[in-house]
Amino acid sequence: MRRQAYEDPLTHLPNRRYAEARLEGLLSAGSAPALAVVDVDRFKSINDAIGHPGGDAVLRAVAELLIAGVRDTDEVCRWAGDEFVILLPDTTAEQAERALERTRRKVAAYDWEELGLDVPVTISVGIASAARGDDRRTLFAAADGVLYDAKRSGRDRVVRLSGVTQTRAAGGAPLDALFGPPRSAGTSPDETDPAVSVEPVQPSPLDAETAGFAPLVSAPHPPLGTGSPSEPLLGPVPVEPAVVQPVAPAVEPDVIWATGRTTEQVLALVREARREHPDRPALVLRAPAETLVALAGEHDAYTTMDAAAMAAAVGPVPEPVGRVRVLSAGGADTPVAAEVAFVARVTGSDVVRVDDLSGSRLRAALADGSLLADADCLVVVAGLDASIATLIGSLTDVPVVAVPTSTGQPGAFGGLGALMTMLSSAAPGVTVSNIDNGYSAGVFAARVARRTAR
Repeated sequence: MRRQAYEDPLTHLPNRRYAEARLEGLLSAGSAPALAVVDVDRFKSINDAIGHPGGDAVLRAVAELLIAGVRDTDEVCRWAGDEFVILLPDTTAEQAERALERTRRKVAAYDWEELGLDVPVTISVGIASAARGDDRRTLFAAADGVLYDAKRSGRDRVVRLSGVTQTRAAGGAPLDALFGPPRSAGTSPDETDPAVSVEPVQPSPLDAETAGFAPLVSAPHPPLGTGSPSEPLLGPVPVEPAVVQPVAPAVEPDVIWATGRTTEQVLALVREARREHPDRPALVLRAPAETLVALAGEHDAYTTMDAAAMAAAVGPVPEPVGRVRVLSAGGADTPVAAEVAFVARVTGSDVVRVDDLSGSRLRAALADGSLLADADCLVVVAGLDASIATLIGSLTDVPVVAVPTSTGQPGAFGGLGALMTMLSSAAPGVTVSNIDNGYSAGVFAARVARRTAR
């Protein structure tokens, strides 16, 4: 019964039910897996050419090639029809791309004439790695979205999302990748790095000697009615009353990253989030203008929007508790500062944003004291002038969240210079976010403000 529940009868791979449960378990455990969605190109024409039995033989051959191309810790599953998924625990999208690019070439070079085909079989692959706030549905939607990019751009190719920025194909300035238009996915991936080693064989998922799929189908279950010797066979079992600790109601929104997703995918995820959690908003971040317009058109008065932050919240926004001030030098830092302010407000705190805070304006604001008054938490967003976070942190006892940005001089190494400046600060009470991460800084600041206001 377990094999029937979790095994695909055609390929003897784990099926969709197992893949969903396994991916949910990896994400719940705090792992950062990569997910590859693999589709056989023009499979209908294969069935038309050699019949459905021949098409089944092609799917079995593709399954064997996929298993041979990944590590024994990875798991190849049949999702549906001619589509497979591969779960790669603790793997970046870049690492997964190298392995799947090698497999793509092996599939194209396979002797398909043995199965009666005159033209080679090819596959298209979309890869995404888990980012903060992703669940199995959003991770699959991200990988599936770039799979369609691979299809639209000519098939027989591997397309990935960056594991850090969730944008197509790494390259360019990080701020451009975060807030600019998506890059084209039509170019073929680079040659495989010869220094990267990928284990050639994955043991059968039904091998009882291995972990993974096998324990689900072969692990014995105790017969019904057996328990510990001290447990009575009949009669009530005394149960100590559980002590339930009060839990604060969740106010933080469900997060949907729009980067790399189509407007239709974002709208579908928002609808699902609203159905599951009607009491709190669905937060859409890094959305292009057309997606924001579509959200406003579909949800009308339930949509709160900020064009500068490229963000929208669909649903009830909580009453503000506590106050957060977001400070930045303006210019190219503005998109990140706007994202911080929007997230902090939607998460449940009052927000005051101050831009163009550099040079004489900073000195004047520090002199009159109004900048730091009535704030429960300060967020300082800076790229070129990263030292202002240390300066402000040394002049106040208000908690400071420093957010480095990827803007600044060419020698700033895409935000690494600002990050190192902030991390090297000796000022107490300053915590540092990762580069361009306005979302996590906004949530952290709102949490501090809410608890301080209690």
